Amino acid sequence: MRKSEFDIDVKWFGKSASDKVLKAAMKGLKQGGEVVSGEAQKLAPVLSGTLKRSICVTEGGLPDLEQTFEKAKKRDLKEEKAVGVQEEVAVYVTANTPYAHHQHEENKFHSKFLERGLQNSEAIIPKLVERQLKKL
Repeated sequence: MRKSEFDIDVKWFGKSASDKVLKAAMKGLKQGGEVVSGEAQKLAPVLSGTLKRSICVTEGGLPDLEQTFEKAKKRDLKEEKAVGVQEEVAVYVTANTPYAHHQHEENKFHSKFLERGLQNSEAIIPKLVERQLKKL
């Protein structure tokens, strides 16, 4: 029996692979957040539309609430990343007006519009994440 020796160069792609998986998962979560946002906007009470327009989706942390409210009043909402917040592996769907909490908790006809938006969408969110992961 003959004995052989040889060297093998092994490259570890763990960090690169995990970064790609995380990025894909976050993309799916963001898509899910957009679905929740759309559902919440359908359910939100409307007087001037500012509350509905203030509903936004952010990655990595909460949005600047005052800035989002001002943009909603001016009908100038563009997608934004959370500002001044430590990056988290999270997606937030928030309503950003001074009266959003009151409307969400106490409006007898439209209460819990964010929660009901999530409930209406929760079955699709894992599918959106899975779809992004399958693309890897």
